[in-house]
Parts: sequence; C-alpha cells; structure tokens
Amino acid sequence: MNKLLINSNIINQINNKDLYEPNLLRFLLRNSDLELLNSKQYDAAYIDGVYFKSNFSGLIFSKFYYDEKSEMKDEILNYYGSGLGDPSYIVDITNKNDNNELSKRAFLLFRKGFNDYFTNLYHGKEEPLNDIEEKFFINYILTKSIFTNFSEETKHEIYKILSNQKEFLQFKNNKSQTNIFLQNESLKKVLDLYTNNEVEFLIGEKQSSESLVNLYFKKLYRSKVFDLHLKLKDRDPLEIYNAMESVLGKYSNLNWFKSLIKYGTNCGLEYFENVYAKDNIKGINTLSTRLNSGDRKPKAIMEMLSLINLIKDVSPIGCELDDISKLFLIVSYSNREDHYLKIRSMFEIPEQAYPSFSQLQIGKKSFKELEAEILNHKLEKELSLAQNPTKRMKL
Repeated sequence: MNKLLINSNIINQINNKDLYEPNLLRFLLRNSDLELLNSKQYDAAYIDGVYFKSNFSGLIFSKFYYDEKSEMKDEILNYYGSGLGDPSYIVDITNKNDNNELSKRAFLLFRKGFNDYFTNLYHGKEEPLNDIEEKFFINYILTKSIFTNFSEETKHEIYKILSNQKEFLQFKNNKSQTNIFLQNESLKKVLDLYTNNEVEFLIGEKQSSESLVNLYFKKLYRSKVFDLHLKLKDRDPLEIYNAMESVLGKYSNLNWFKSLIKYGTNCGLEYFENVYAKDNIKGINTLSTRLNSGDRKPKAIMEMLSLINLIKDVSPIGCELDDISKLFLIVSYSNREDHYLKIRSMFEIPEQAYPSFSQLQIGKKSFKELEAEILNHKLEKELSLAQNPTKRMKL
C-alpha cells in the first residue's frame, strides 16, 4: 500500500475538516507511516505577517487550536499517542533563512496575541519564552510594524525580554548601518513605552546631550526622525541649551531651527522673516501653499516647539518678542490646531502682533474661537483649583 498516498490523505483531512469521515480516517491511520509523517514539514499557520511551518504534531496543534472538542483530533491523538512528540515550529520572518526551531509557546504568542499571552505570563498562566524564542520575538519587532496598545502586565513582560536580550539588541545595532534604537520605527514604538533610564540600560550607555543634539540635527532629522525632545525631556534645561549651543553655534534668532522649519512647512526661515518684516501676517490666510505646500512633516514643527519649551527659561528665545512672534507666524502657516495649542501653552501672543494674528484662522477654527477655548480652559482650571485647595498645594 502506498504510504505516501495514505499520509497525504491524512494531511488533506486535517487541512480540510469538511472531508472528515470517521471510518475512512481510521482506515488511513491504521495504514499510515508515522515516522514518515513526523519527518516532514507542514504549512501550519499564517499570523500577523508570519508563516509558521511545523512538524506533524505542530500541524495538529495549530489546525485544531480553536476546535478543542474535535472528534477527528481525538481520533488522531489517541491512535498515535506519544509517538507524535511535541509540537515544534520553524519560522522565517526576514527572508534570510534564519529559521529557528521554536516550541508551541512561539505559536501561542501570535495565536493568542501579545497582550493576552504576556498578561497570562505575568500571572503565571503561560510559560516564558526560551532564549531562542526571545530572540525570535525581538527579530519580529525589528522587522514588522506592531501595535503597542499594551496592558501594564504586557509592558512589564516585554521589558523583561528586552533586558534579557540586551546584548543581542546591542549586537543587532552594531551590525546595522543605522542606529536601531533611534531609527527602527517598530522598535522605537516599543521603547517609547519605557522611561529614558530604562531605554539607556538597554542601549548600554547614556548618551550625552551634546551627542544626541549632534546626531539628530546632523543626521536623524534628514531621515525624518523628530523625537529628540523625548530623549532630552528629563535633563536639565541649561545642559540642553549648552549642548545645542556647542553643536549649533551661538543662538541667533531662530537659525537653530531652520531645518525643522523647512521640513515642517516646506518654506525656509527667510520666507517667514520676510513676511514678518513686511507686516503681512494677515496675508498668510490667503496663501494656497498654506494648505498644499508639498511634502510637509508636521512632526518637525512639534519637535521645534517641544525643544524650545525645554530651553525657553534659560535661553534668549524666552524673552525675544520678535522670535516669539515669528514662531506664531510659522505655527499659523502650519495650520494645525495642535501646533497652536502647544505654542499657546508656552507663550502669550506678543502685544504688537496681536492685531495681525487676530484675523487668522487655524484649521477650521478662527483665532477668536481658539482663544475663547483657551481662556475657558484656564478659567475651568482655576475654578477647579479654587474648589480644591489641597490640589493647589500639591501643584
């Protein structure tokens, strides 16, 4: 009897459960070759961009995962018994043949989803990944874009894996042509879940403010990476200012931020200085380029505002009314409400610029509507503090 044909019919029934016929399956099992079945690889599953190949036991585990009470599964498991062995999986996520033999834990991690698996692991209801499986998970993060809406338990367990594999991450970074901690978008989304100190532990060093400013302004901004303010937010404002002065030269108007202004508006700083010099702020409303000015990167403007917010109390920019007015002009041109609310949380509108700005529109709201909302928010906050004096003391 042709064992290959018998085995292929068993696989066909597993993959197509509608074909299941008890008497036929029993006949096939009695005449099958388990050693031959165990020697082959099978397409077990495709989950979140990952193809799982498996041994025969892994195929059964995968295909019947959602069908625990299947008579067909029970027939197969009872007939073969311990001869099946444990499920194992081979996965290639980089298309470079770096396959590893993984246990069913790796399959369950994807089948259940990261949140469910790691939350259960935190509560002792799942087994932890082994070293190979942890490296596989990190390779997945580096290769695929993942959602990071994680529970606190999941964050805790993922950081344990990152810590366990700190040297592996550093090895990956040293081999890469880019800084994976700063430029790999998927890894950065994960690292943003943790404090700067926790991330610095994984990197293996605390980069100086000067080296970070140099790296971003001279390289990473060109790659459209705009999160330097997050790396510096816990540092002393004077240290940040001195670092920027060391790298970018003595502060002169808004020249430090020329590249961010260019990326964020597709216009040079000179354009805004010219508009401001001619007192043509109201003309911003009529510019078609304001709504359609090429490949603009709004994050660049938010990056600029966030950096200025970090240093405004120790730098000339905090008291230069002309610079503040130009910032309002740039934000008005960017035409985004979040930008406007950010700068208004930092500065009052300079008195000399108020008449011109009062006729502008940001997004779908007029200047007066936005200012009314800001004023109402301040009044509500003051009222809340007045009603809760203990809260005021804490602040």
